[in-house]
Amino acid sequence: MFRRFLFYITMSVLMIYLMVYTVGCHRSNASKETQSTAAQQNKTGYQDTSQEEIPNFMKDESKKCEVVSQVKTAQKDVVLTFEGMGDKNALLAILDELDKYGIKAMFFLPGMRVAEEPDIAQEILRRGHEIGNNTLNRADVTKLDYESIYKEIKLSHDVIVEKTRTSPKYLRTRSGNYNDDVRCAAAQCGYQAVVTYSINPQDWDMKSAGEIAKIVEDRLAKGSVIILNTDKNTEVVKAIPLIAGIVKEAGYRFVPLEQMIKGRLPEVDIIKAGSDRAEIISYAYTTKPQLALTFNGTGSENTIESILDELDKYALKATFFLPGERVAENPTIALEILRRGHRIQNGAFSKADLTSLTYDEVYREIKLSHDIILQKTGVSAKYLRPSSGKFNDDVLAAASQCGYDDVVTYTIYPRSWNLEDAEAAEKILRQLSRGRIIMLNADSADVVKEISMVVKMTSKAGLKLVTLEELLEGQYKRLPSEKIPGYYAAKVNADYEKTEYQKIRAGQGDKKQVAITFDDWANDFYLSKILEVLRKYGVKSTFFLRGSGVESNPNLARLILEEGHEVANHTYNHKAVTGISPEEVQKEVVRCHQVLSEALGQSPKLYFRPPTGTIDDLSAKAVAASGYKTIVMYDVSPQDWKAEESVNSIVKDVIENTGPGSNIVLHLQDDMKTALALDTIIKELKDEGYELVTVSELIN
Repeated sequence: MFRRFLFYITMSVLMIYLMVYTVGCHRSNASKETQSTAAQQNKTGYQDTSQEEIPNFMKDESKKCEVVSQVKTAQKDVVLTFEGMGDKNALLAILDELDKYGIKAMFFLPGMRVAEEPDIAQEILRRGHEIGNNTLNRADVTKLDYESIYKEIKLSHDVIVEKTRTSPKYLRTRSGNYNDDVRCAAAQCGYQAVVTYSINPQDWDMKSAGEIAKIVEDRLAKGSVIILNTDKNTEVVKAIPLIAGIVKEAGYRFVPLEQMIKGRLPEVDIIKAGSDRAEIISYAYTTKPQLALTFNGTGSENTIESILDELDKYALKATFFLPGERVAENPTIALEILRRGHRIQNGAFSKADLTSLTYDEVYREIKLSHDIILQKTGVSAKYLRPSSGKFNDDVLAAASQCGYDDVVTYTIYPRSWNLEDAEAAEKILRQLSRGRIIMLNADSADVVKEISMVVKMTSKAGLKLVTLEELLEGQYKRLPSEKIPGYYAAKVNADYEKTEYQKIRAGQGDKKQVAITFDDWANDFYLSKILEVLRKYGVKSTFFLRGSGVESNPNLARLILEEGHEVANHTYNHKAVTGISPEEVQKEVVRCHQVLSEALGQSPKLYFRPPTGTIDDLSAKAVAASGYKTIVMYDVSPQDWKAEESVNSIVKDVIENTGPGSNIVLHLQDDMKTALALDTIIKELKDEGYELVTVSELIN
């Protein structure tokens, strides 16, 4: 009783002192020696305030403590906090349970109780826990005036400092309640934050240990701040091992509040959307036989290790789009990817579907991830890919504001590949073409198997796997239509009825020259085989290409031109011109011309060959009026497009029917038949003394 009497006398003196100070009793004549002593601070953060003036509690609206209820962190960390200060036995029981499970917690202690039993507060510190300020009397300070709030915080602070020689940094009021006055007073008292909570099991409602633990389990998340009471419900002690088990099972860990706050993710200042938008990349403009191999996500350390080992096995380098959340959580994964010679880019912060978020949320996802990757790896990402590969206007706008020129998607996703089925494998082969971007999911359980499948199929297709960066660095420049020479050489012209045209079937004279020409379109694999044969014999040819095919793979058309061949017009959709109106004929011709010009970077040859080899006078005039006055037919057609025709029959037909000036037509199609026949045809024609030329050389 006497001890308690002395405590109340002490607190009364403190209260009187504070009141006297607030009306101006400043000790302005303090000596320099005294001021120096007051500034001394020991290793615990304790500052001797015995010679220091109590700060004025006149409210400063410009300074407010931040409020922490849940810490934004990439780590699976949670904080366990206790409020109040129960009797000694209750506190010791809690401390013993925490020791048993290796948990370091934050205890928010009321100054009055610390003054009464400082040994309890000292024991909390001795066990390695943190102490925070729970105000002097745990009153509902939100109902008090500013002066009273200030006193509750400051007097409690001073008692804790005096009794524990530790200066608390964090404040929690009764049940975490706060208002602007509380934030101002806390800031004026030098506090870093007002701490509330994100998980409140409401143990004060006399819930059982199981009920308390279940609430924690249901609400557990990264950065959670759990609040429990020390002085009401004895079930709290029994709940600690249950909560410890839940946290461990979920892959989380307990950390001190100070540690989690120091490691929290940086804040992002939102830059509002402007008029600029990032470009979308799903395809690279290159004639090199390359595809980009990319990965989304990271998977576990074991998964990444397996992926990297598999890539090493094939001497492959890839690009990994990493979520900033995972890089922050475990930067060693990103560093290992780099160490193995791969590239990393921005996969946004989380796995969220960015198209479902607001612009501000999207911006934060992109910028936060960028900054984390830069901080942890030293890499300033240049390309962005959301985890789903999906995008909308907000994604493109936010990406642009974050400094990204390009948002990368993909064109090939091998997860559903089935190489066991021959027909399915053939379809896959036809999908593969230079410039495509392959995406694999690093989180997939089958990702190593998928790598093996990709390697097998791309090797069969004669294509090389490279990083996204290497693929894009090798791009040729695509010109805007207005800068393409000859782009406007073909136009729809309604005045066609009197237009003259030239129809050519074969060359003139007895010179032993023949032209081997190709019609239509094929996938990368089979068309490349034809180019390979032509390259082998040094033969240049003329390709009449279908516009819709070129549009799906402009790189092949560009490759044909680069290898010295001629490119000409075969309509856009391969419609028989005799079966459509003259107006439709012109649209087909003009559209094909535009597509070819865009792919080639220049006008194609102004030669036209009608699909199926049929054309009438009216259609020919319509074609000529659109800009194509030379209609190129042929005199040798082995009908290689027919399924029943064999390689031998194709060769036999060509050799038997070819003479000086012949114009041979073969077809681009998705099988090897024509390529195999071509090899023999060229060899035998050369053996017979024929010179193989382009259409231009044949007719001029």
